[in-house]
Amino acid sequence: MMISDDTRVTVIGCGRWGSFLSWYLSGLGFKIMMYGRADSDSYQALRTSRKNEYLDIPDSVEFTDDIKYALSYSNTIVISVGVQSFPALAREIRDTLGENDGKTYILCMKGIIEDGGLRPSEALYSALGPDTKCVLWLGPGHAEDFVKGIPNCMLLASSDAALAKAMCDRLGSSLIRFYYSADVIGCEVGAATKNVIGIGA
Repeated sequence: MMISDDTRVTVIGCGRWGSFLSWYLSGLGFKIMMYGRADSDSYQALRTSRKNEYLDIPDSVEFTDDIKYALSYSNTIVISVGVQSFPALAREIRDTLGENDGKTYILCMKGIIEDGGLRPSEALYSALGPDTKCVLWLGPGHAEDFVKGIPNCMLLASSDAALAKAMCDRLGSSLIRFYYSADVIGCEVGAATKNVIGIGA
């Protein structure tokens, strides 16, 4: 297994938000490995063109469709996939690395999983074990605004408040100011319902 260090981050997901996360974290000086499935059209398009409608992927960002290599690259795994597909991904990670692998997982998604009604953090713990280090990256913000230099505030939540605070310090910048919370349930439920409430209002 490749030895990773604190300057490396793996980003799983090549959609609009996953691409932004790679762009943003690369700008902070992290070495980024983006993972996407070989049969994904969006992954292949991004890997070939290195851009989408909002941004250009920096030349320093690497791509792979090998999940084992992507997970071994870094101790920090940022995940931005559709919430309904996340349980299968979490099980794939478990089958690749085993439980309690010591990595920190940053979940950048919102919603409730239809099969079983789990929140994203619950799906992660169910697959990888209750001691897995998990941080939620939530809050308002649009990729198209951030790449224009429009700053905003976002939230990092974890049942381990010290971990959330440390991640705020590690990931914050003049573009994104992070706050932290230990109210994981409130943050996940709030993120899942905010659009419904907003539309209703």
